[in-house]
Amino acid sequence: MIKSKETAINILFESQGSMAFTKTTSEGLPLAFSLVAHSRLRFILNLLPLLQKATTIRRVVTVAAASCEGPIDLDNIPALGFPLRQFRDQSASILTLLLEEAARRAPDVSFIHTTPGIVKSGIMRDMEPTIQLSIMVAICKALSPFINTSPYECAERLVFTASSAMFTPRQSGVGCLGVPLTESLAVARGSDGQVSSGIYTVDNKGDISPSKVERLLHEFREDGTATKVWEYLRDDFLRITGTEASL
Repeated sequence: MIKSKETAINILFESQGSMAFTKTTSEGLPLAFSLVAHSRLRFILNLLPLLQKATTIRRVVTVAAASCEGPIDLDNIPALGFPLRQFRDQSASILTLLLEEAARRAPDVSFIHTTPGIVKSGIMRDMEPTIQLSIMVAICKALSPFINTSPYECAERLVFTASSAMFTPRQSGVGCLGVPLTESLAVARGSDGQVSSGIYTVDNKGDISPSKVERLLHEFREDGTATKVWEYLRDDFLRITGTEASL
């Protein structure tokens, strides 16, 4: 539908998610994981040609759990049956690795994995109550006045992330950088530790994720984990649709 109506796209903004950890899609994919990984990557791959046609800013912003990247179990990539925190950390790593490969394929587009912090949203609407989740929800509600990010502040930070020249593509062209930086800001360090690498993992305060995240992602690239994660999703796409991306 989008591809039939638009000739170019400046910003692809993704925030889909669910806590329905035991549900599956009609294609047999775990719902919670597929919303983080499959649906976001498919949107990116399908719409990359339109993003690359934009004459000004070209950017993908995906809102999930940046800065929480953690270990990946290659024997259970969808993190089925994992505790919530382990699911979050593994999914965060997988999403960042997928964005890195997308950035390699489209160096003229910038990719940002970010997180909103704790924000009141609809992500728990499909939650299947467990003792662990019920305790977590109760604690979050009790602490919400102290730990929540307001919707207004969250929106401000995400608009900045989506528009600032702080997050440039690796291959920068005239007009594609974004809103010019003030003197107090500089182009950000990417997930590979290099300035202006085209792929950024950004926490809920707008800061680049710590060096331990960079080291972990480096390990994933070196030991082949990044490739295996990409191939896992690619194989699902081929099995379900017959193509890696919709042409």
